[in-house]
Amino acid sequence: MGEIPVLEQSEVSRISHKASPTRSVEDFSDPRSLRHTDFPFHATSRVLSEDGSSSADSTSCSDVPEAFSSISVCVGGSDCFRVLSAAAPLFDGISGVCGSTVAQFAALSLQNGCPAPFSPPIAQTEKVVELCRGTCSEAGVFIPGCMPSPVPPTFPFPPHLPPLPPSPPIVPGLPGYATVTSLQELRAAVGASLPGDFMALFLPSNVVFVLRGSPIVVHGITLEITSDGAIIDAQYRSMAFDLKSAILRLHGITIVNCYSSSLGGVANIRQPEAALLAVGVQIINSASAISGGVFFLTAGNLTLIRSLISNSTADGYGGVLLQGGGLATFSATSIINSIASTRDGGVAYTTAGVLDIRNNCSFVNSSSGRSGGVVFLFDGLAMIASSRMEKSTARQLDKGVL
Repeated sequence: MGEIPVLEQSEVSRISHKASPTRSVEDFSDPRSLRHTDFPFHATSRVLSEDGSSSADSTSCSDVPEAFSSISVCVGGSDCFRVLSAAAPLFDGISGVCGSTVAQFAALSLQNGCPAPFSPPIAQTEKVVELCRGTCSEAGVFIPGCMPSPVPPTFPFPPHLPPLPPSPPIVPGLPGYATVTSLQELRAAVGASLPGDFMALFLPSNVVFVLRGSPIVVHGITLEITSDGAIIDAQYRSMAFDLKSAILRLHGITIVNCYSSSLGGVANIRQPEAALLAVGVQIINSASAISGGVFFLTAGNLTLIRSLISNSTADGYGGVLLQGGGLATFSATSIINSIASTRDGGVAYTTAGVLDIRNNCSFVNSSSGRSGGVVFLFDGLAMIASSRMEKSTARQLDKGVL
């Protein structure tokens, strides 16, 4: 049925670093080198067996253990994630497998040379989602009672925050705008652009774009993505965007479950001509195995306006941002629950460039493994005005929260 993906689940439980030939991943004795290095590091992920539950106390939404043991030799495993991943090409994705009946799955299994019986007795008219509730939930297919908890609401801003000018309404069909309703359409539209092009896309609010292990590639163009609540879900399998020499403008979208095995869980900004602007954007659950739980910035511009970042983690430096250059601006933005697990800068770690925080930003419950529970400024310039910080900690308290 196809080769089983290396990444087995969406919840990464532990990261083990492999040293590069020239430098240890754990050797950050000279952070100033962040300005010019290309970070030739790599990491491998080891994942726990999935319980698949929609809450910590639920077992009714878990995968049935050994549901496919009778065909495990054929597809390389008996757990739901391996089997459904192997069958995905036959059903146009894991969600298609989940929506199929047992009879349909058995028929296609036999056509492709695999024995069909399931381990537990189950009616031929039952859906595969009944056996693989956890894995199917990750693919966006749920049974009643297994819907995930709603994402946290946007953190309220102080009432005295001056309103920004309203954005003009987005009307799908205006010249220059294209409405995309599937991941395939989104990738095709961006992929068809030429260097130097400007492209504006509208994403409907009722669509979840599941990236399936590959970020959205944005190279050499200006791309504007506008929505009133569409979700981009990376499933903890990739970054959200692969950004190179491009300008990316995001308005009103929600980005969830991003992961990078190196730097920047959502995106990296490395070229002087590159920029990322996020207005009214929510980023929830983003992690990096090394540093920069959400962003890695060495050149260009990063701007967040009226946005929310919640639950971001970096094993090393900068729970949200690792900055080695460029300009990073946070305006009227809330950051909640950001962690630099072993190093400095619970929110941001800056070695060069300018970090500008203004207009009633909020930082709540950020922490670092060493110093700078919110910001650690090694070099460069940091400007913080009209903002508040609450419940932020650093293990080396003598170094302070900032």
